[in-house]
Amino acid sequence: MIINAKLIGKRIKEVRTARKIPQMSLAERCNISDSYLSYCSPN
Repeated sequence: MIINAKLIGKRIKEVRTARKIPQMSLAERCNISDSYLSYCSPN
């Protein structure tokens, strides 16, 4: 099975923005830094 990281990141961003969850809040919930989450998300 091939994992497409860009597609996963795009989907996470879509759901996060649809639910109006700030990137920093999601990072805290995932116990990762907001800069790491930003790095993993597509532009």
